[in-house]
Amino acid sequence: MVFSTGSTRESPRYRLISRALHHAGVATLRCDLLSPTERHDGLTQLPADSRDLTERIATVIHWIATYPATRGLHRGLYVAGAGSEAVLEAVAADPDLVEAIVVRAGHLDNVSTLTLASIRAPLLLVVGSRDETVLSANRAALAHFETADLAVVPGATDLFGEPGALEAVGRLATDWFKRWLLGRATDPSTPPARRW
Repeated sequence: MVFSTGSTRESPRYRLISRALHHAGVATLRCDLLSPTERHDGLTQLPADSRDLTERIATVIHWIATYPATRGLHRGLYVAGAGSEAVLEAVAADPDLVEAIVVRAGHLDNVSTLTLASIRAPLLLVVGSRDETVLSANRAALAHFETADLAVVPGATDLFGEPGALEAVGRLATDWFKRWLLGRATDPSTPPARRW
């Protein structure tokens, strides 16, 4: 599942990640977590009550886990930016529902250590080397996860708009999901995530 917060599920960034996953044999469901009103004028307006966003995420995950056509499938999550906190809180509340997670430019500085420690699914944090505040917060959070890696994309900022940066995220996410969801060996052409 690819969760969208500030932009829509039709955002070129989310579409690129979905295409990369499809090429690797990973089906995706792109979800808008904000209503059109909350996304008004393209601004990221997360609900005032973060529990509301967490409940929306949990509802989607539970639906995938129980819907007859999808309940037997492996489940992974990809999320970027401000929605990361709510996604991790939803997963921490029911850790067995998700088997792998990729977080790009995750805002983890407000996530409690209890939530971080409750995440059992293998987690990949992807951050741009020029996104110093988020990189620092992700490095600090890394130690709290059971199984996690941090991949730093050289020269990238928070939106990964630099040439080739988002493609690198797509390769890293694909490799992570292939490894943990599909049980395939790591693609030798993809650099391993760097542990910090």
